[in-house]
Amino acid sequence: MKIDIDTDALKAKFNEKSSSGFLLILKDFVTFKTMIFSALVIAFYIVSTVICMGYGIFQIFSKYGSTFWGICLFFIGPFVLHLFFEFLMIPFALLDTLREVRNETRAVKEELSQFE
Repeated sequence: MKIDIDTDALKAKFNEKSSSGFLLILKDFVTFKTMIFSALVIAFYIVSTVICMGYGIFQIFSKYGSTFWGICLFFIGPFVLHLFFEFLMIPFALLDTLREVRNETRAVKEELSQFE
């Protein structure tokens, strides 16, 4: 028993602009157009900042902690974390900028091709 699959019809359905939003999201995910790591970096930044500030508060009010280091963690810690995570986000900002340039270049080429 042989099952024939019409691959051209499947490709057309997958590439068609009127396909469902889920298929477009799945296509972007599979073709690496959607970046998950950037969302994870943002989530880790928020969680680590909350933990840093919470630990700073714990250090300030704990009888075993140091008030000075608690204040440093509370105020300087989030700044240092922001710098660290900002360096992690630079490649994704570059990728977004390059995508915008590519899309604008395509649009200009299409407009110029109309005049030929």
